[in-house]
Amino acid sequence: MPLTNFAGWMLTTLVIYGGFAGWRARSGVAVALRPTPALLAVLAYAAVALAGIWRNLHGMAREVVLADGSTWQSADIFQAMTIVTAFTMLFVVLLALVALGSREARLCRVPP
Repeated sequence: MPLTNFAGWMLTTLVIYGGFAGWRARSGVAVALRPTPALLAVLAYAAVALAGIWRNLHGMAREVVLADGSTWQSADIFQAMTIVTAFTMLFVVLLALVALGSREARLCRVPP
């Protein structure tokens, strides 16, 4: 599966969730994340994930020949590592940000 296929799905998801976020912003419901220690830990984890993705996308692509004579491209492994990082580490970051946002919303809610 080429990496561009996953990029297309990510773009589609971004458009759908971006539209929903725009609707939520216009409806007057907004949640702001304050720089708490938990948020800083999540952002540090996100930085590690993004650095890994950057390294994988800019890795040195080489053709590797195995002892049995078969060949493979190291770029294939870099792409697989990028996909795994995006769907594991970045997914955990997203879940943590949602959890922090809902916690902040509960703490900052003003009764009518």
